[in-house]
Amino acid sequence: MKKTPDLSVAVGRLYDVFAGYRLPLSTDPCPCCHTPEDERLLHSKALTQLSASDLKKFAGDAILVWGNEDHYRHFLPRIFELMILAGDAGLELDDPQVVFARLTYGNWKQWPKSEQLAIQKYFSALWSAVLASTPRELCSTNVDDWLCGIAQAEDNLLAYLQTWSDDSTFAACLNLAWFIANTNFIQSDARPVDFWKQRKDQFQEVRSWVTGAGVKFKMDQAEKEWPREEMFGFARGVLR
Repeated sequence: MKKTPDLSVAVGRLYDVFAGYRLPLSTDPCPCCHTPEDERLLHSKALTQLSASDLKKFAGDAILVWGNEDHYRHFLPRIFELMILAGDAGLELDDPQVVFARLTYGNWKQWPKSEQLAIQKYFSALWSAVLASTPRELCSTNVDDWLCGIAQAEDNLLAYLQTWSDDSTFAACLNLAWFIANTNFIQSDARPVDFWKQRKDQFQEVRSWVTGAGVKFKMDQAEKEWPREEMFGFARGVLR
């Protein structure tokens, strides 16, 4: 994923806003699910030095079977930072759907407004960075993974879909063509699958958008502008 200035600023803001949440002596992991070594890892380094492997288990189990909302908010800036780092530094073995769902489990829409705003700024910057990256640059975590991940936390995706509609760059259009070709949203009998099952209203939002006239026009224009990219013609054919 491309690293944009806005995304760097958003991550820095997360550290500032959540700085008041200190690490307690114990984060109360479920003893049936986690070992003392798992707990030790969380205390082994400064927050900004914790690696993906240090936080991998906590990022997937927080709030449900490991700690409470305050424990999670202490680690949130570093987890969200690691999510956008490429290669071994990132949490690429964990789905954004799993990591961002912690917010819903933690009732983040009831957190202080400053915290909510910082998270929303992060999501907005993250989404713009995703759209600025080609499918190849996104590697194993594709545009559908990121959108579905955001959907685990956000109740309304219209702003994100509008951003996609307004972005006429090659990368954003190619991601849209990939999305049309590799997901089931455009099928006449489309039903939410996998993590989308947990966010059916958001699935319908995306389905209504991607099957609308605006997306078809966008693919028409993309095929005209980049005629050598076969994916645009394929996606346009699927939409007919």
